[in-house]
Amino acid sequence: MTRLAGIILALKSHNTDEQDAAAEGLRGWSEEGLPVEEGILALKAAAQPFPPRIMDWKDSAGDLVEAAAESPWPEYIPVVVEHYPLYPKGAKTEALRLLAKLPQREAAVAFMDLLRCHARQGDIPHLITMPLRSDPRHADVFFPEILSYTDIEAFRWDINLLLLSYLEEGLVAPETVSGYGESILESYTDYESKLMPVQQAEGIAWIWEQSYQDLRDTACLYLDLLGFFVAPSAKEAVRRAFSFADPRMVFFAVRACVQRGEDVDPTHLFNVAASAEMRNWLYNELDRLGKLSLFPHQFATQAAFAESNMVGWLIFPTELGRAPDEIELMHVSTFDTQEEEGLVDHYVFRFRTLEPHWAAKDGWMAGVSGPFIQKNAPSTRAYGDTFSRFDAWESKTAEEHLRANLDNLDNWHTEWSKT
Repeated sequence: MTRLAGIILALKSHNTDEQDAAAEGLRGWSEEGLPVEEGILALKAAAQPFPPRIMDWKDSAGDLVEAAAESPWPEYIPVVVEHYPLYPKGAKTEALRLLAKLPQREAAVAFMDLLRCHARQGDIPHLITMPLRSDPRHADVFFPEILSYTDIEAFRWDINLLLLSYLEEGLVAPETVSGYGESILESYTDYESKLMPVQQAEGIAWIWEQSYQDLRDTACLYLDLLGFFVAPSAKEAVRRAFSFADPRMVFFAVRACVQRGEDVDPTHLFNVAASAEMRNWLYNELDRLGKLSLFPHQFATQAAFAESNMVGWLIFPTELGRAPDEIELMHVSTFDTQEEEGLVDHYVFRFRTLEPHWAAKDGWMAGVSGPFIQKNAPSTRAYGDTFSRFDAWESKTAEEHLRANLDNLDNWHTEWSKT
């Protein structure tokens, strides 16, 4: 019995421990890269029925296709196309991911063929575009046809992100999708009408209300897309965004104007740079566009970039889930790496949120941003130590907070290396 045959047999078992052990073994093997013959067998086997797993989100067929997709081969393309209708939901998603990862034009054609055959029958549970967004290619295969599927709500976000990636890389000319630009403008205007009335001149808590966040992300994507269209109505919509109090909305208006070579009032640049949430975004984007001279000099300091880096970490849903209401730099610690990097700095902050946020009861808490290489300063790039244990600020000295956070990271890295 071959190795893969043994795994498939165990996945067909009604013993959940055997199923899980087989799936784990398959995952480990796939990280090494399945030989092409074994990958083809895995893709074919995924079309067979498998007993249910103990957890609903576990999918044996999906595990088989995912294993093949880890290191895909072009020989997989016809196998995926042939067996796709027989795959369960999880395997279908992984099959699309496999095609999206392959660089060959044939894979892009197969991706679109599956979309044509199955999208409107509800047989594409999730449209996978991330591998295409990270390495845009074969624009003529996808555009403009794929835009016709944005009427399927579950696909709209991913297709718009895909279009943005191709526009940014210059692979899609805005004039070739100008009709869709009108649709983007209509959608953006609808979001604008909902967001503008709730802007507030003071504080930031309102930005992080879930009802606002649900609208904000999509509005920013539409605004970002509008920046590539030169129709007067699109330009006017972008300019209106300078009226937002929300610095993220203003950032995308700034970006659109700068990349089109249009003048931007320094006040708008100042307001975005003053936002710890958006400061590093603005600096990095102006750097990419060769326009760093536009960045407000008051915020071009390592301390300011470290603060923005700290806030960017806190915004993650697994952390505070939002920017703090207040943040203060309390200490800078310098360390000599004794290596090429030389001296590096860690920045120790204290921060807090106000009611009604869940962390308001904890008062001031400590966090660390860094390390930043001194010879590169000022830089937005931290090298992996940005973290917070959310310890009360009063519980330790600044140096003790730094050491406690770094020790936590060291312990996690050690445990991770064992797995």
